[in-house]
Amino acid sequence: MNTQLKDKLQTKAFTKYFAFFAYSEKQLNEGRNINFDYLSLGGGLICPAIFCNKLVNRLSAIQAIAIAQVLATHTIKEIIWDELANHEAQITGNTDDTYNAVEQYGITRSQVCAEYVDYYNMCVDKGYF
Repeated sequence: MNTQLKDKLQTKAFTKYFAFFAYSEKQLNEGRNINFDYLSLGGGLICPAIFCNKLVNRLSAIQAIAIAQVLATHTIKEIIWDELANHEAQITGNTDDTYNAVEQYGITRSQVCAEYVDYYNMCVDKGYF
């Protein structure tokens, strides 16, 4: 949910702090500027060492903005059902990945489990298997 806003803000932050993604030595060499020392922030994200703290702080702020927007525009049920569908919980019978995804919204495991029953029944009715 809400990936467009988050992607736009993250792209601006990456540009502002000269960060880029590299998954090979070739990509690293193509993206780097010889005037900076770089650090890996994980997941292929590379950032000049002097900007790492600023980038991490900005990415945290962006995450908070995205969470607030999702909570302002979607019900708890919509958020849970979106993630249940995303993780195909009706097939796996497992809600752990769903819970891990919605925990950031303050949603509890018991809320996920309560919604799962209705979600599963809807999937049965519509043949989502």
